[in-house]
Amino acid sequence: MIMDFITSQLAVGSREDAENSAALAGYGIDTVLSLVPLARPAAVVRQLSLALPDRVALPGALIDEAVDFLLDQTARGRRVLVHCEMGISRSPSIAAAYLHLAQGVDLYEALCLVRAARPIIEPNPTLIASLLTHFGTHDEPADLSGNENPLGPSPLAVAAIHRLTRQLQRYPDKDGSALRSRLGQFCAVAPSQIVLGNGASELIDLAARALLQPGDEMLLPVPAFPSYRAAALRARATLVTVSMPGGNCDVDALIARITPMTRLVVVVTPHNPCGTVLARANLQRLLAALPKQACLLLDEAYREFVDADELPDLSSLFSGEQRLFIIRSMSKAYGLAGLRIGYGIATPTLAAQLDALRQPFNTSSLAQAAALAALDDNEFLARSIAHNAAGRSYLERGLSTLGIEFTPSQANFVLFQIGPQGVEALAARGVLVKCMARFGLPGFARVSIGRTTDNTRFLAALAEIQASAMAKIANPAYA
Repeated sequence: MIMDFITSQLAVGSREDAENSAALAGYGIDTVLSLVPLARPAAVVRQLSLALPDRVALPGALIDEAVDFLLDQTARGRRVLVHCEMGISRSPSIAAAYLHLAQGVDLYEALCLVRAARPIIEPNPTLIASLLTHFGTHDEPADLSGNENPLGPSPLAVAAIHRLTRQLQRYPDKDGSALRSRLGQFCAVAPSQIVLGNGASELIDLAARALLQPGDEMLLPVPAFPSYRAAALRARATLVTVSMPGGNCDVDALIARITPMTRLVVVVTPHNPCGTVLARANLQRLLAALPKQACLLLDEAYREFVDADELPDLSSLFSGEQRLFIIRSMSKAYGLAGLRIGYGIATPTLAAQLDALRQPFNTSSLAQAAALAALDDNEFLARSIAHNAAGRSYLERGLSTLGIEFTPSQANFVLFQIGPQGVEALAARGVLVKCMARFGLPGFARVSIGRTTDNTRFLAALAEIQASAMAKIANPAYA
């Protein structure tokens, strides 16, 4: 491990870096801010040693003393190394606080600048929360409630929309022929197997209308996306729920609940809100167990975020005339949520049955054009997937550090346990997450993977809530 320069005058490093007199001399560093006990190195002329503990809230006086030292020494033209034990948590955090004051940048942006120079950093959320409290940072809310793409829409999709703005007087292609053809090529199926929808929600509704009659049964693992309950209700079908132990789809329980009245079996993978994936073998087993009168609805709205070896093979799923309807979305990885565009894949017979029920012009010309362009934007898709994987890992590590229960995810969100009024407490700190009560999980919330700054802000807000709760326990207000 080696020190990294955050600015031309400020480096962040570890105890080992601070003890390396040759490296300090080589970099022209003669001033050190030590956040762990360290005897003054031979090459160092000026040293401030502060006992800054990790994984706890920092007192404001210590924050000020550390940052004031850095501001003073760099203003004098000196090169400074700020170090802690490993150069991962405390020293990067103080460096971010320095940038916040020296350059006037937002504290979250300052953390991003530090991370760009030193990618290995992992500031403790409680420590970051104390910096936010000390500096009184107030920003626009970080909205991590909608599972939206933090990178925005595909640039190629935006360009396609701009090109089409001079033709808005024209009606869209009611059949979406060009898009269906491209999706057929993309999915290696015939265009006649593609059904376009005004988002995945319309496709759920189409499936319920096409396949359910009053009194028929829909099997639904719970917790579940509320649109499924609503679709069953509108169809006057009987909703049969099956619990998900540990957030995983129980295929044996689903098969056991199939009756002669079962017409629709729903499987969501990755599951919303749990983020879990149904293994290929279990999916094949469920398909093989379905009676002829039943159809499997396989919701893959978050498919792009799954590790490739977990994805089912379409050709094997459609090897016969199975009653199977696969739903996919372009709202998530492709960043087109505002345009409401999704698609389904089925056998030609079932696709025609579903297509006959949709409204003409159910997808706009802008949505169709944007989707066509986004399908060709491989660079943006890869960037979105990589950003999501890194952010998801960061959030899960942070939740684990805070001791908060969560379900490991393969989607663009993480389900976590939160106490009473926890969602409201986060909102009061400018972080919006999705309450899971409507999904059937009171006491839980779902946080979307956001921008790096928003992810950091979320963990810091949680740490602040924890610290506040612990303070109340330690100092109860007796009536």
